[in-house]
Amino acid sequence: MCKDMTKKQTWEEVIRQKYASTPHFIAIRAGRKHYGKPRGIPQTLERRRSFADVQRCSELMVTRLPPRKWAVEGLIPEGYSVLGGGKSAGKSWLALNISLAVAMGELALGKIPTEQGTVLYLSLEDDQQLMQERCKMLLGDAEPPYELALVYAEPDLNTTLLEKLETWFVDYPDTRLVIIDLFAKVKPSNIGHGDRYQEEYNFADGLQILSHRASVPIMLLTHTNQTLEKNLDDPFHNIAGSTGLLAPARAMLRIVRKRNEPTMTLDVSGKGVREHKYNLKRDEQWHITIEGTSPKPTLAPELQDIIALLRKEGRRMSAKEVANALDVEYETMRSRLKSLNGWVISNSKGYQLNPLADTPV
Repeated sequence: MCKDMTKKQTWEEVIRQKYASTPHFIAIRAGRKHYGKPRGIPQTLERRRSFADVQRCSELMVTRLPPRKWAVEGLIPEGYSVLGGGKSAGKSWLALNISLAVAMGELALGKIPTEQGTVLYLSLEDDQQLMQERCKMLLGDAEPPYELALVYAEPDLNTTLLEKLETWFVDYPDTRLVIIDLFAKVKPSNIGHGDRYQEEYNFADGLQILSHRASVPIMLLTHTNQTLEKNLDDPFHNIAGSTGLLAPARAMLRIVRKRNEPTMTLDVSGKGVREHKYNLKRDEQWHITIEGTSPKPTLAPELQDIIALLRKEGRRMSAKEVANALDVEYETMRSRLKSLNGWVISNSKGYQLNPLADTPV
């Protein structure tokens, strides 16, 4: 028995008292085991490890964060995104439509305002002749945008993709969007030799980290497994690859079209976008536009007031302007505006209604 122990002290109290002055002391709960011998063992470590950065919710809610950046507001946010579709479903056409709109600063899909900037399109499946034909169809008489940069058969991208993208972002800081067409062309050679989920997750997470570091959205195109097209509760379950490819994605898009049909659907979901299903339509020149929206959801009255005000003003408004107009405290209004993510979009100039979303009021 320990001489320091009294009837009123527990083994834990004795140990804490005896080693209180020891630096980096970790106490293990003491007790009796086998013939009254203590099983608690005091331990010392040269270094104690803890979490590097801890933030309280109260601190988070008063932190002023920069507005989320978009390539296409409501559809492609800053971060890593995935666009999946079956063979000849139109995913490359959709990506090219969006790329030209951003490169020219025009409406994407006929409705969504974009901010003009450089677009890097890795057309790794299609050659110059095919891309020229498609651009001719989409541009018509318009001036071809210098801001759309095309890359074709690039060697060793399965090992050098991140390095080359990082160099591109340094050389062209005005880049607004990167399209990678197709995953099979940049898939690391080691994928499939070990834990496929972890390998594909590491690949996707690398794109996610790079995207946030450069503040440039990156969208990866990939096929869907046609054998799983039917009877799926989750429309993204059949995207080629494991769920590791989708796990880090801020947005997941899946396009579905029957061959020779002018209409298609686009499912959108993910951490950085509001879940939605859009009806799209193409013309003979493959200009893709948004045709329909999903049923209107119900919002709380205080959120409906914000939407009604933004619709009435018809311009971008700062959170302070909205708060003053509705006689609400500033921090409360900022929280409400965040909850309207998807219906309300923002940038450094303020908040406005998302022209892509069918708002509830």
